[in-house]
Amino acid sequence: YGGYKDSAFENLLPVTIATSEKKQGTTIVLAIDISGGTEKEYEGQQLSSIIKGTATSILNNIRDTSNVGIVAFNNKAYTISEISPLSDKKEELIDKILSLELFENSYIPVGVQEAINLLNRTTTAHTTINGNIILLSDGISGGIGLAKNLAANAASQGVKTYGVGVGDPCIEYDSTTGECERLSTETIGIEAVKAIALAGGGAY
Repeated sequence: YGGYKDSAFENLLPVTIATSEKKQGTTIVLAIDISGGTEKEYEGQQLSSIIKGTATSILNNIRDTSNVGIVAFNNKAYTISEISPLSDKKEELIDKILSLELFENSYIPVGVQEAINLLNRTTTAHTTINGNIILLSDGISGGIGLAKNLAANAASQGVKTYGVGVGDPCIEYDSTTGECERLSTETIGIEAVKAIALAGGGAY
């Protein structure tokens, strides 16, 4: 996650998202995968450490005037912070992210839905939902089709979904030869996170 600041995703966030609302900042909900599967390692780092590090890096690279909410999810969703100005709570949020515990399996749709719910709770009946969801996950989850539909429906209401896929592009290795037997696809793994982001009108 240390390369986040030099990535295309970093360039996208402050420029594409924030410039649309220069005066008041933008609204962002982080949806963070805390499933037990993120205890796995990739290239010497635990996936959960990469996910948490990327999430904190995002907070450190967006405007303090931005409104931020945080959702954590495994097979259930947990609201860690309602949407409110980042300037009032940045250090508190970083501490909460770094202390998130990992357990259960992942089901991405519950995380996406709860992120949408957070945005809905900050929207009046007379205004259009606006905001951005940033999904951070290894994509090892059921319900990818449903998550794509949720992201697409949210996009039709003005909410973009961005994806940060973390983990090995190979999701299954031959136990004897060590060669990759199964690569990530649009239905599982990091390519699934990309598919959700594309369905949600955002980027990966």
